[in-house]
Amino acid sequence: MCPSEQSYFTTVKAHLQRRLRRLHCARNYIHIQLFGTFILKAVAVFIKDATLFSSEDTDHCTLSTFYCKAAVVFCHYCAMTNFFWLLVEALFLNSLLLSSFYHSRRCLWGFSLLGWGVPVVSIMLWIMSRVYFEDT
Repeated sequence: MCPSEQSYFTTVKAHLQRRLRRLHCARNYIHIQLFGTFILKAVAVFIKDATLFSSEDTDHCTLSTFYCKAAVVFCHYCAMTNFFWLLVEALFLNSLLLSSFYHSRRCLWGFSLLGWGVPVVSIMLWIMSRVYFEDT
């Protein structure tokens, strides 16, 4: 790479970084997390289908392997994170409309904990109840 090309790419990189710096705000952070959960949910459905329907000769309703259970749990977790990030989006928009609390980095941590952490607790409780009451 010649020096003029390197200088050109460095200039373009610096320009892009200055232009994209404005995109680092709470609204875009929440949108990125929400779109990430949509992608994760789609991947989880593909994984679940690949695990449950890997062969045609098995009865999928009665066969219960570890991989099957793990795929179903992952799919449920991804669906719950999607719903909770939708809730975070609604709370954020409500806070913008009503100005009910101040916006800071601390609120983003709370939103992240709500969007990713609460589904973990719910899924863990669901797993324990399934194992204890209905281990099929």
